Amino acid sequence: MRIYINYLCIVNIIVFILYGVDKLFAKISFTRIPEKILLNFAIFGGAYGSFIGMYLFHHKTKKKLFIRVNYFCLIIYTIFNYILWRNL
Repeated sequence: MRIYINYLCIVNIIVFILYGVDKLFAKISFTRIPEKILLNFAIFGGAYGSFIGMYLFHHKTKKKLFIRVNYFCLIIYTIFNYILWRNL
């Protein structure tokens, strides 16, 4: 269980930082982080960091794909974590 919690913390911190860096890169017209990487991080555990980064940095908030994937992952991970904690 501790490994899972550590994994979630690390992945969410990484994806949050990636959203901030990508927003910075967008402002200075630098090479961007591919959308596929941002979405994969959300799918593989970074839903919370992705969601917070998206709205805190106002980044990718007009892209329907990002909104849908982030909300879907957020709901799935919240349900999964609730069930996991409930059964401990």
